[in-house]
Amino acid sequence: MGKLRYFWLKGLLATGLFLSLLLLVESAYNYYHVSRRLVSDQLAREAERQVLAVDRGLRLSEAANPGQQQTVLEEIRQENAAKIAWMRIMDPTGRAVVEVGEPAGPPLAAGDARVVLPGEERRAEMRDTPEGRVLVSLLPLRRVRFRPGPDAASAAPRPPAALQSPGGAERSESRPSAARQGPRLLEIALYLESASAVFAPLRRNLIVSSLAALGLAAAMILIWVRFPRYVRGKQLEEQLELARKVQADLLPPSNAALGGLDFAAACVPAWQVGGDFYDVFTTSQNHVAFVLGDVSGKGLSAALLMGMLHGALRSMRWMGTPADQEISWSQLNSLLSTRTGPERFASLFWGSYDREAGIVRYVNAGHPPPLLARRDGEGACTLNRLEEGGPVLGLIRTATYHQGEIPVQPGDLLVLYSDGISEAASISEEEFGEERLRAAIRENCGRPPSEILGEILKQVRAFIQKVPLQDDMTLVVARVN
Repeated sequence: MGKLRYFWLKGLLATGLFLSLLLLVESAYNYYHVSRRLVSDQLAREAERQVLAVDRGLRLSEAANPGQQQTVLEEIRQENAAKIAWMRIMDPTGRAVVEVGEPAGPPLAAGDARVVLPGEERRAEMRDTPEGRVLVSLLPLRRVRFRPGPDAASAAPRPPAALQSPGGAERSESRPSAARQGPRLLEIALYLESASAVFAPLRRNLIVSSLAALGLAAAMILIWVRFPRYVRGKQLEEQLELARKVQADLLPPSNAALGGLDFAAACVPAWQVGGDFYDVFTTSQNHVAFVLGDVSGKGLSAALLMGMLHGALRSMRWMGTPADQEISWSQLNSLLSTRTGPERFASLFWGSYDREAGIVRYVNAGHPPPLLARRDGEGACTLNRLEEGGPVLGLIRTATYHQGEIPVQPGDLLVLYSDGISEAASISEEEFGEERLRAAIRENCGRPPSEILGEILKQVRAFIQKVPLQDDMTLVVARVN
């Protein structure tokens, strides 16, 4: 049933992982396409524009010999120095006639001029230069027809002997030479960086998309790996919530009247479950017993120990002579000492109200002393601490405990509290303290127990403000009626 419960979440994680990987692949492909194909296409279009510019420049300047043509090419290259690395004009045989710049490598058409004849696909390749990578393209110059000038005539190769007259004079060719047939070719090298800048925003967006997709995929994988722990954590939360309800059910009602005592009580755990507890019940002698305990630590471990201690208190004999009391407390102390480690102990206050005798008998096992408030002859509220007993339970196996008693009369007020009340700390790490608790009791001594309890908790919360609770807070207020 648990697997079906989280099946939809697994499906969402799988879908998210698939979409993130798809986005990552798509972004990587687009980045490659922009970096290679679009940049190359942009450079190809730029090469065509530059060829048209060269054509137009040669036509307007009527450059007919290599010297004049070199001047035109140099002017164009200087105007586009950030784009053009070099340019070469070549005849159809692949021989460089004019060149400007510093070419890297042999001409593209060397040994294979037919690859660039009109109508055929042009040839281009990437080359590395000291200034950066360049794309070298070879395109036809449509309007250039080379007519040798004085410089070119001396450098031009002499015609073969078969074309000379018997007297040594050259005779005219029956048709134009190979150097004059077909269009001239322009080899142009353009820097990749000049075209890459055009697509820089797009490439930046693709990088961001790729990183986002990668981060999303990593997050999906991490969530998938930790998903079993998440499920286990949710199950533990449900178990803790159930334990909290069980723990709350073990506590008596927060407001009750029992055997001549009016009670108001509250237990505020620092975590979902805690180690504080209180109990009010009637003994076999029709006395009213009231207990407040505080187990060391917080959370589930403290709650388990609290449950064991709570059950032991209910099952042991608490009435009888002081000697019987000492035996019962020694047994309880031995139980905690043998069943728990030395780091586990509990403070406990137990009291019993004998209505007929008007006496409260009690044992304080290392717990913050409860306060007995009563009016004196002048109507002032005086406070007495109930300290008789012994050390905390579970710490010293041979510890002994003594029973104390104090007479009470109608109107007297008993206030039991855990150290979570007195040690509640503010933002400045100042503790609420017993003195503030005493002042709150004196100010509200004549009010009903429930109102006194609410006022004390209100003052504690106002004192600590938004600081999270560091310990469980338990408070019991009882008035003799």
